[in-house]
Amino acid sequence: MMKKKFLYAIVCLVLTFCSFGCGSKGGGETNKLKKGSPEHIQAVTQAIDDARLLKAEASPGDWLSYGLNYSENRFSPLKEVSTENVKDLGLAWQYELKSVRGVEATPIVVDGIMYTTGPWSVVYALDARSGKLIWEYDPQVPREYAEKGCCDVVNRGVAIYKGKVYVGVFDGRLVALDASNGKVVWEN
Repeated sequence: MMKKKFLYAIVCLVLTFCSFGCGSKGGGETNKLKKGSPEHIQAVTQAIDDARLLKAEASPGDWLSYGLNYSENRFSPLKEVSTENVKDLGLAWQYELKSVRGVEATPIVVDGIMYTTGPWSVVYALDARSGKLIWEYDPQVPREYAEKGCCDVVNRGVAIYKGKVYVGVFDGRLVALDASNGKVVWEN
């Protein structure tokens, strides 16, 4: 129950930040694309590279890695949420993970697209502006593997790099997914 409350709190915080202008600042071709479209997602996630990860603070509406950045600050630099207005905040949306198992993932957010994992290493891409599911990937972990884990069938989330979402699957595989559609690019 504590794990679910923790994920709920993380998702609520991310949603709150996103409701105040989630996403990368910048121009170019990505501003012409419909937010949440496969073309938009491909463009903004393809831009996640070493330089972008090293300068994560330059995109305060994004949450590009575990802990926010390589310094693991673990808090948003956005100023729209404060002690004065926190009482006025509320739930913008929720998404049911269709499981009662543990959840320990840190969501990743890139220009309004949230990537997270649920039990059994299922990956979800959600539009953080609306809560709409963009795609879901289930790696089909054999259920008998549950007895091999120490702490339920959880993982810590995904990583994103150059248009791909990477997930360490509970059964030991590493899978790279196309960030725009959730299709497997490769697995090992």
